[in-house]
Amino acid sequence: MHSVRSKIYSNDDHNNVDQKPEIYTDVDTVKTEHDNDVSDTVASKIRIMNVRSITEEHNDSQEPIIKQNTSKSDRDTNDRTSKLGKRPNKMKGHMCKVCDKYWSKLSNLKQHMSMHTGEKPHKCNTCDKAFAQKGRLIIHMRMHTGVKPYQCQICGKSFTQNGSLDVHMRMHTGKKPHACTACEKSFAQLSTLTKHKRTHTGDKPYKCTVCEKSFGDLSNLTTHTRTHTSDKPYKCTVCEKSFAVLSNLTRHKRTHTDDKPYKCTVCEKSFTALFSLTRHKRTHNGDKPYKCTVCGKSFAQCNNLTRHQRKTHIE
Repeated sequence: MHSVRSKIYSNDDHNNVDQKPEIYTDVDTVKTEHDNDVSDTVASKIRIMNVRSITEEHNDSQEPIIKQNTSKSDRDTNDRTSKLGKRPNKMKGHMCKVCDKYWSKLSNLKQHMSMHTGEKPHKCNTCDKAFAQKGRLIIHMRMHTGVKPYQCQICGKSFTQNGSLDVHMRMHTGKKPHACTACEKSFAQLSTLTKHKRTHTGDKPYKCTVCEKSFGDLSNLTTHTRTHTSDKPYKCTVCEKSFAVLSNLTRHKRTHTDDKPYKCTVCEKSFTALFSLTRHKRTHNGDKPYKCTVCGKSFAQCNNLTRHQRKTHIE
């Protein structure tokens, strides 16, 4: 059984054809020949390598240059190979031409591309805020409607998104998966760990445009700017008292409800605010974290240290 191949040689030199490269033309299939005693039925077809070539002559004295004409899919694969550093193993899906990430669905790729383009096609009809993803807009709309579909089965508190419920559950389980590598302190939220790390580095990336005071936390800067504007956006619905910080309003509301959710595990005394419980615990453990830099005297409360410094060291 023999395959059929046609050879094309350069016209430069017919005498030394053996030294010239062979160029194969397109041959799809060939049929096998049979002996005389075999019937006329066509035997199995043999697939012949399909190689497409072109010859480019640079000069009359140069040898013909042979180039392999690969298919578009092969070229795409080669492009991905050069970018990713290795040939993908049966890679399927839709590739981002910016970062080479693959997505199984075209809709996911289109959604991903908005990260590169900055496009935010999904706009809120209430406040005109825009989002790159429709799901983000749906979550945002709950802020206007007050819908909180995710409820904690332990305390009944509800949330606008499932991720917030997951973080909240760590308050009940005590799970703190985000550990600081500098002091090994752990946190329930990654954002809290990020802010905590700045206490080690001293980084304060958020700067006030009025007085140039810097902060390690954006929320602290936002609260600080209200000292310049006197803005108090958080209003009590019972007595109409206003506050610059939401946590202060939450704590104030408990004066109307007499709610004291923070209880001491030693004496069972309860408090409306967490910091009040923390301060109270020092009466049991004797902790005095506030130290005078002049005389070294320590205090359990920050205001006691401030009062000490004014009376003792400042004339």
